[in-house]
Amino acid sequence: MVVNAAVNAVFVMRPGHSPLISVEIHSRVKVKYLEKLKARQNELTMLHRDVYYDQDFIFAKNDKDMGYPEFIKTIQNRMRRILRLAG
Repeated sequence: MVVNAAVNAVFVMRPGHSPLISVEIHSRVKVKYLEKLKARQNELTMLHRDVYYDQDFIFAKNDKDMGYPEFIKTIQNRMRRILRLAG
């Protein structure tokens, strides 16, 4: 994952390949948060390299089925709850 703050985009990359996807992010989303999230995922990958499914997902599971992507519905529900709390 490469975060480009100048254009407010996240590019999902694989070494030696062209970008798989480019996602525009709203200016309110903190790029530092995404970088921190990726750093934590790298730590988990190293700690659990024998069971971690490392496909460089941005939103990956951290407990059961480590490294596999979160379900879209789970992310939608969490975002809905956060937005409701934010007003």
